[in-house]
Amino acid sequence: MDTEKRSSCEKQASTASHEGVTADRPDSQNEKTLPNEKQGMQKSGDPTKQGLVKHTTEDDLELPSDEELKTLRRVPDSLTMSIFLVVIVEGCERAAYYGLTGIFFDYLANPLGPLPSGTGGVGSDPEGLSGAFGLGTVPANGLVQCQNFLTYLFPILGAYIADTKWGRYKTICVFSAIYFVGLVIITATAVPSAIRHSSALAGWIVGMVLMSCGSGGIKSNVAPLVADQITTPPMRIKTLKTGERVIVDRDATIARVYAVFYASINIGGLLSLATAEMERYVGFVWAYLVPTLVFLAVPVVLFLGRNKYRVVAPEGSVLLDAFNVIRYSLRSFWTAPLSYYRSIRRKEDPYAVCRPSYYEKQGQEKPSWLKWDDVFVSEVQRTVTATNVLWFFPIYWLCYGTLLGPLISQGNEMQLGGTPATLLPNIDSIALIVFIPIVDIFLYPFLRRRQMMPGPIARITLGFFLGSASMICASVTQYYIYKRSPCGTDISDTAGCYAPINVWQQSLTYTLIALSEIFASITGLEFCYQRAPLRMKSLVQAFFLLMTAFGNALAAALSPVTGDPYFTWLYGGTAIAAFITGVIFYVLFRHLDVNDAETNAIGLEQERVDKAFIAHPSTQEEEVRIDAREGEATATTLALLGGR
Repeated sequence: MDTEKRSSCEKQASTASHEGVTADRPDSQNEKTLPNEKQGMQKSGDPTKQGLVKHTTEDDLELPSDEELKTLRRVPDSLTMSIFLVVIVEGCERAAYYGLTGIFFDYLANPLGPLPSGTGGVGSDPEGLSGAFGLGTVPANGLVQCQNFLTYLFPILGAYIADTKWGRYKTICVFSAIYFVGLVIITATAVPSAIRHSSALAGWIVGMVLMSCGSGGIKSNVAPLVADQITTPPMRIKTLKTGERVIVDRDATIARVYAVFYASINIGGLLSLATAEMERYVGFVWAYLVPTLVFLAVPVVLFLGRNKYRVVAPEGSVLLDAFNVIRYSLRSFWTAPLSYYRSIRRKEDPYAVCRPSYYEKQGQEKPSWLKWDDVFVSEVQRTVTATNVLWFFPIYWLCYGTLLGPLISQGNEMQLGGTPATLLPNIDSIALIVFIPIVDIFLYPFLRRRQMMPGPIARITLGFFLGSASMICASVTQYYIYKRSPCGTDISDTAGCYAPINVWQQSLTYTLIALSEIFASITGLEFCYQRAPLRMKSLVQAFFLLMTAFGNALAAALSPVTGDPYFTWLYGGTAIAAFITGVIFYVLFRHLDVNDAETNAIGLEQERVDKAFIAHPSTQEEEVRIDAREGEATATTLALLGGR
């Protein structure tokens, strides 16, 4: 295709990308009639009169030339109200989550505090430890890690239900109700009349499971829901008030959205500052009640914004077809593994036998099992690539998992001076609130202007190294705790014994973990979304969260050594594992930074086709093929826009 025709084709496809479903939430009837692979769509009525379509003409969209792509500055698009509403939902949910989980360890590990009210607090005793059940460090850490594991396991269920039954909005609403019931039960176990009862621990476990279920169902869908609100085309030219011409970049917009999204998580997490003080001075029942009341804002915002969200209807589960694509692509691996390995070394496409175009070029009839198109195969290929990368994340999450267990235990072995050890993990949230804008507004634009912006693989690798550095700091701190404590390595088994080291020396450990999150966790969210197929965004997002569950499972497996005198080796071994994993991760996947933009382009044109087909159900789509090697639309015929 020559330059002029290609420009025309790209402009039409880009225009189509704007003509999708608007932010208005369709009613239940319309949700059932939205397309499932372009079937069963509305066939009557003018979509523009039904409030489902925003029209964007070609005059509204100026695409950058090749020269402008090299020279103009790239900026994110402005964020819509629906994005901020989803961000508020996430912030309130995270406030409730961190407000409670931040004090779970003390609640489980330490004996009932001496506060006369019987709520487990210690009042003004500067070195006292608040608590309730007195289970000890190892069992308490095991339960905390179990809670974290369940929280990141349930996203698979939430994602499946959203993709096949209810859609993301309804799924979030239902799981919010489950979440709230769990919060009420946990709060009830901390009432003075119940906290001494033998069944209180069982009640806490039931409430914890319900809370984890609700949190997991929300977590797997709220990030994709905020991504659904992004309607920015891949690139367009915009002239600022200063007269400067810039490129409004979809990738930069996604980065900005997820930066704001992640900031809301950490702003909400600051509620644990209050609950950490409340557990100490007034007891656990009040510390649990406040997050429960904050969570009530979630259903309120969901209801008020019901007509503003851009809601994508469930398109059905594509897991079976995706599994079959992977199975047939690996057929030669099982029959002739050496030949398969050689073909990979020659950079041959292992998915070629799954593409209809492969048989068309051979002049053969496609097999009866082949029920998909080339675009779907490319989407599965992207999914496999993303999940291959994510298999390394459990080691990183093992570092992060020390925040709500071992590091709190370490803080309890230091000189508190009236500061509860459960307060220190908030340094992580505060550091994120400070550093995310610095990275997003100053560092990343600075690197982009100089063509020095590292790819996602390099940034994730840096996150691994920073996580390793944080564990080195924790290991060194623990070494000096044992060295300076009058009780030696038996410090946790001796009542009232602590090392004369100020607890605030943990600040560097928490700050390094926060920095590692910016480069590993935030970039991981971007990586998942950009590479996720249109029909599998929730499930790929859930897989990202599932890796967190695996990290918590590893932490739970290490529970027997989460006590004295093993803490030094626990932190040191985790640091070594994170560093080695980071090196291996970069060596294996650094090539993805080279062709990142090319890979992300696969399936993008099909997404535009789908949205245009929704906007113009009366038009006929003849054929669109995606060239996976070039990452561009090479249309034999492109008849997308009515009245073209």
